[in-house]
Order: sequence, then structure tokens, then C-alpha cells
Amino acid sequence: MVSQNLSLTINTTGKRNPNINHFKRIFIEEAGTLAGVVPALRRQIYRYLKLEAEYRQRIVLTPKTSIAFRAMAGMGYNYNRLAGKDSSLPFFKQ
Repeated sequence: MVSQNLSLTINTTGKRNPNINHFKRIFIEEAGTLAGVVPALRRQIYRYLKLEAEYRQRIVLTPKTSIAFRAMAGMGYNYNRLAGKDSSLPFFKQ
């Protein structure tokens, strides 16, 4: 499977309160566009777009104690429109 991906990660510490850390990540993956140009390969490959986002926050209370929060979201879109081709995204990549 030929795919391209782009990831942006931002990790910051609070300016007013250095005991609060923020982590943000955005991940975009696209597969099948380049190989989909060749008509003979269209039935053999998955063509999809996947987007993921993550946010984490950590609050340090004492040197040995902290509280952490995490939120994640994601979505995928299969844009292979051939008849008989499965409309689900691949479970794993090889």
C-alpha cells in the first residue's frame, strides 16, 4: 500500500503556570491516489483519507503526583468508488 502522511505535534508548557503541560497532535493520511492513476491497480488497492486529532493535558500537583487528561478523535473516508470493492478502511497495512 502506498500512502503519504503528515503529522503536526505541538507540546507546550503553560506560561502563567509551568506545572500545566499541553500536547496537541494532528495526523492526516492519504492512500491510493498515486497508485489509483493506473487503471489496472484500482481494484487492488484501498483509496482513503484518514484524519486523527489528539489532545493531552498534564497538571503537576507535587513532584510525585500529577493528573492527566486525554481526548482523541478520528475519522476515515474511503473514496474508492468501484462496484464490488469493499467500502471499509483497511484494518492493517503491509
